[in-house]
Amino acid sequence: MQYKKSHRASLRSNLISLILGLLLLVVMSGCGGSNSNGNPPSQQESIIVNSLLDEDPATAGVVTLRAALANAQPGQRITFDQNLNGETINLTFIDTQHTVLTGEVMGFDDANNISYLVGYYNRDYGKSALFSDKDVFLDASNLSDGITINWQGTDSARVLAVAGDLYLNNVSITGGHSLFDVAIDVGQHSDDQQIATLARGAGLAVWGVANLNDCYIYDNHAEGDPSDSSRDGGAYGGGVYADTVVINNCTISGNTVSGGGAAGGGIFIVGGRDTGQDTSEIIKTTISENRITGIFAYGAGAYSDGGGIGMSTRLKVVNSTVARNLVEPPLLPPFLLDLLDIGYWRGGGLYMSNGYMQVISSTIVENQVFGKPRTNELNKPNLAGGIAATIGNAHAVEDMVIGHSIIAGNTVHEIQGVGRFGYEIGNTYAHDVFSGSVFEFRSLGYNRIGVLDLSQILVPIGEPIWASLSRKHYPQAGDLDGVELTEVLGTAALSSIITSVGVQTTDNAVLHYRPLGSSLNQIPASTYPLTEVLGELSGNSGEGQNPMLLPLM
Repeated sequence: MQYKKSHRASLRSNLISLILGLLLLVVMSGCGGSNSNGNPPSQQESIIVNSLLDEDPATAGVVTLRAALANAQPGQRITFDQNLNGETINLTFIDTQHTVLTGEVMGFDDANNISYLVGYYNRDYGKSALFSDKDVFLDASNLSDGITINWQGTDSARVLAVAGDLYLNNVSITGGHSLFDVAIDVGQHSDDQQIATLARGAGLAVWGVANLNDCYIYDNHAEGDPSDSSRDGGAYGGGVYADTVVINNCTISGNTVSGGGAAGGGIFIVGGRDTGQDTSEIIKTTISENRITGIFAYGAGAYSDGGGIGMSTRLKVVNSTVARNLVEPPLLPPFLLDLLDIGYWRGGGLYMSNGYMQVISSTIVENQVFGKPRTNELNKPNLAGGIAATIGNAHAVEDMVIGHSIIAGNTVHEIQGVGRFGYEIGNTYAHDVFSGSVFEFRSLGYNRIGVLDLSQILVPIGEPIWASLSRKHYPQAGDLDGVELTEVLGTAALSSIITSVGVQTTDNAVLHYRPLGSSLNQIPASTYPLTEVLGELSGNSGEGQNPMLLPLM
């Protein structure tokens, strides 16, 4: 898609006796090395895949991936013969037309005009090239160049679906296409009126824990119904859709999601609804150049649902790069432009709808959000940039913690019309962190942030003894905001194999950046104290004399 650019009050602070251990600021992250963390215990002998063919049953002496998955016991290790080093297994057959995985069932209260959660039950996720209803362990750590699993069939299908835990080592997943289609009854709940299959997890769909080590997840595409704005009609998780993720040393890039609703261009995390794990982790990983397109679009890089309605779990992002991901509406003709008046577009890099988020020693840069601007009757904006959290009472966003990170160069682009070559942009502005209505925003210090928007946090004031209830804990030691991207980062390293579908500054996807300037050698070599800022409120003079809620500046 092409675009054309046509109160202050008192500040109070208090020294808090919090001592942090040294955390190093590392902004260069990608995929490399070998890591066996998260591997399942298994005493069984490995099954060795020795063929690139896609057939089951295979001929005598030939062990295909499809046959290995069918014959493996739960969690049994599947490895690959050395002769397959660096090769690609091209899948051409669909294992199941109607994949059964757990998913949320929503109801709607017409009297109060609000949706509600019925529960989590079996649902129809559509076509999968490979499917397993047991724990799966694919281990290519013995191959220096790994192995690639690619969907090459004539129909649309995701690459792999697992009803259980997935352990993936040194494996690339590509070519998946999860497309909405006509659903069937797979034993749904009586209140489930599912009409279309769920377009979720075009590369991987895992109802369990997705343990990914040294993996590439790229060029996968989830496509929901563009005319259906319901949750079922949306598409989620271009690369990965999972209940819980533990991702280490991976690159998740060049994936897309589109539909009436769209979320998680690279990764969609439900958040431990059934796994019992209260934290999903993304460590030493690149999430770049993913794209989501929809009327309601959130989290082009990664989306965390925090466990869904009624739960509050955590997403932890450490030593990772989230860059050049793109949120946008579908391109509409001029006479349909008003359809965008109901839309939301937030979180070019990361978005959380529920729960908690921690971003530590990470680089969140050059993500972009396009949309038609508006504010609702409560003055809530519908656009938000690099990192964003939800607003309001529909979900419970608990806290956002950021430390030792570079978050800059993320932008919002306001659509004002449709021209000959696409949407015309009336206003572009920097927007790096949008806290939404989180209960607490906390800094661990030594951040480099461009624009920090805390406008939607409500902070109790009016009585001196309420000072400890302040929800804004920024700035801390070593924090700087108002920084420009060029002041802290240099040249970007690009992938040689992954094509950009995100911001597309270059043809190939970005992997990481070279740090420079004030992002180098800043964190002390010893512990340091944190200094709390307890005020900085906006309002008329004297408004704070009586207990009330006023927004942060």
